[in-house]
Amino acid sequence: MRWAAALILMLAMHGPRVAPAFRPALGQLARSPILVYLPSWVPPLHAHVYAVALTFASGYSAALSTCRQAYGSCVLLSVSAENAASASNWFTVSPHTRMLTIRPGVVGYRITMVGAAVHVRLEWYEHGDAFSLACATARAICTDAQYVHVARSMIPIR
Repeated sequence: MRWAAALILMLAMHGPRVAPAFRPALGQLARSPILVYLPSWVPPLHAHVYAVALTFASGYSAALSTCRQAYGSCVLLSVSAENAASASNWFTVSPHTRMLTIRPGVVGYRITMVGAAVHVRLEWYEHGDAFSLACATARAICTDAQYVHVARSMIPIR
């Protein structure tokens, strides 16, 4: 397993560049059952962040968090992907949903969930997987343009 982590790190260092903030999570993502995509660009987050990653039976999740090893309210940016066959009914379109074109032929859905707090994410299907991107800076929720920019910058790392 060490060779896989070393290979991912080598590809990240010498191939297309993963956003530097995500590099500490590459070793953990080596166990992903699907091809890992991470952004090469992230918006200015205006905070010190830690890379946190999880893998599970059908996918992975990687996040930039202001808390060491923590998900939840500490997360400023997260990327999750799951095999599309496992992700049936992964998201639903509602009055709070807006379509955004990520690239020709790939449409994402910006979903706003309103409750005790506003939670926004961009979800789309590509490469046979279902992707979800949540983005907020220390100052505000990311704009539509920032969501699309991050989604367009996703590159394979394994």
